[in-house]
Amino acid sequence: MSEATEAIRVLLVDDQDLFREGVRVIIDAQEGLEVVGAAGDGVAAVRLVDDLAPDVVLMDVRMPEMDGVEATRQIFLPERAGRREHPVRVIVLTTFNLDDRAATAIRYGASGFLLKGTTPVMLRDAIRTVYAGNAVLAPQDLATLLDGQVNAADVEGPLHGVTYAPWAKDQDPIESKSSGVFSFLRTAISDAPPEPVL
Repeated sequence: MSEATEAIRVLLVDDQDLFREGVRVIIDAQEGLEVVGAAGDGVAAVRLVDDLAPDVVLMDVRMPEMDGVEATRQIFLPERAGRREHPVRVIVLTTFNLDDRAATAIRYGASGFLLKGTTPVMLRDAIRTVYAGNAVLAPQDLATLLDGQVNAADVEGPLHGVTYAPWAKDQDPIESKSSGVFSFLRTAISDAPPEPVL
């Protein structure tokens, strides 16, 4: 990305402070990306999209007060979208391999979803991919979606314009997810009690 090109503006939305701040560090370390704001629930996310005009929103799907699905729906309401000078893209973040809520968010306008166990490189490439107007789904997740394992009531019709992010063609998805920095962050904020140290 040339020096004359403005950085891609990213809004982080997650109710876990530690995870959110870890993602901020990762994104701010990438050339051409910058975090412009953060929210801990969907209500604040919708407001910040209007106030900050980010290019890309990383949206946790499960949050208190308003979850990521409803926040995505509100972000893409015609009356709200019509006031924007440039489009906003939403990437849903989920802990589950194919969360039916993530599929619903895609129907509402999200550009795809990533597991929270993804790697920094995969996240960077996904942000750049959706900013360019494409969608992101990991190959195995797309195959599962097309096999109909998501509740049919939550996904109506085909997903148009879906492309693989650059990392999806070159990396083993299982190895990439298991070795990701996000895996460490997710473990660190797990509700499960730590194992005793002997």
